[in-house]
Amino acid sequence: MTAIADLTAAVAANTAAVAAAVAALESPPGDDSAVEAQVTQIAANTAALAAATPAPAPAPAVPVVTGISPSTGPVAGGTGVTITGSGFTGATAIAFGTVPAGASTIVSDTTIQTTSPASAAGTVDVTVTTPAGTSATSTADQFTSS
Repeated sequence: MTAIADLTAAVAANTAAVAAAVAALESPPGDDSAVEAQVTQIAANTAALAAATPAPAPAPAVPVVTGISPSTGPVAGGTGVTITGSGFTGATAIAFGTVPAGASTIVSDTTIQTTSPASAAGTVDVTVTTPAGTSATSTADQFTSS
């Protein structure tokens, strides 16, 4: 059975057991065995429901840039750059400061191959954006154009 089918079956069983317990409570006084049996069944069904409930998927991690190689290039751009780090799967943008990177390939969750864009001389942070967010800046992500 699939997790959804397991959940559906457990909910249905629990609903039936609760209805039976209510009916048993309406039975003549002194006959507690039917109530006890239904309470035991509800407990078993609740345990089955808990076991059949799938754990939520972990939230995707925000990307982290741990290195840029090479870390320098000409202001004209065009330098092939390897970005290393983690959480790159599904990257939607790569930027050198505020300027989008050139052609990029997500090699793996830990490596991106890209091309530096043309820019003014200076040092900028290289960031990676995924649906989970944009990488924080650090000295490890800096690229200098000269």
